[in-house]
Amino acid sequence: MTTYNGTPGRVTPVGRDQTRVKGTCYEGGIHVPLLVLGPDIYPGEREGLAASVDLPATLLELTGLDPGEASPTNSVSLVAPLGSSEAPTRAAIYAESPSARVLHTAKAKQWVGEEGDQVFRILRDRREHKLLSPEEAPALHTELRAAYDALRGS
Repeated sequence: MTTYNGTPGRVTPVGRDQTRVKGTCYEGGIHVPLLVLGPDIYPGEREGLAASVDLPATLLELTGLDPGEASPTNSVSLVAPLGSSEAPTRAAIYAESPSARVLHTAKAKQWVGEEGDQVFRILRDRREHKLLSPEEAPALHTELRAAYDALRGS
């Protein structure tokens, strides 16, 4: 089971920024809980990255069917991460809105949009308030931009 992704601005909880919820690439707009129950599912919460596009490959593997051509090419099965607290998840996810494109890794998020490249450290700044300049984190900027360009094929 997965949930609806985000809250529209008009019903944003008090104290939350209405410009950082549903319809945006901020965590309030793209962070969606996923609940999975069943045999061989390791109990507990996972912090790894997954995307709704991963559901076809996961369901096909759980049912024992060969994904073949039926699963989207970028769908990654979550069976291994669901069966263990140690199994890795995907390295990055991609999201976009009308005003931005985002590469999200476990440790950081890079925005490419109207205001240029922006980088946030997700682990330390879940609400994305502190922008990291290229001078503060040059290696992280370079790493994220290279991964973004590889993903987009540019």
